[in-house]
Amino acid sequence: MATISVSGSKLSVGAMVYKGVSIAGKTFDLDGHKGERIRVYIGNDNKFTIETRPTQKQLVCEFDVPTKRMVSVDTGKKDEFKQPIMASKEQKLDLSEVEMRNILMKEVKK
Repeated sequence: MATISVSGSKLSVGAMVYKGVSIAGKTFDLDGHKGERIRVYIGNDNKFTIETRPTQKQLVCEFDVPTKRMVSVDTGKKDEFKQPIMASKEQKLDLSEVEMRNILMKEVKK
């Protein structure tokens, strides 16, 4: 069984043995996959891979990556009315609240 952990935008799948074959662990940065459903598979090459569409490989887990979120931040500048000038900034991706559908997982560490 695979051990999966998340930290910020990174998903780590630990090494495991599946059907007598050693599968090396792998870490995926999912920052570029906001708003997508991600599926972690064991590929035909016996390596972990992520896909956004179902494939015929062995599914390990699946979950929805949160969508892009924006927050307002103070720029430290003032406008002509002496009001703070705000700017929109993209919030960092955090996978800690993601609910996963576990298929071959031993545990989820956050």
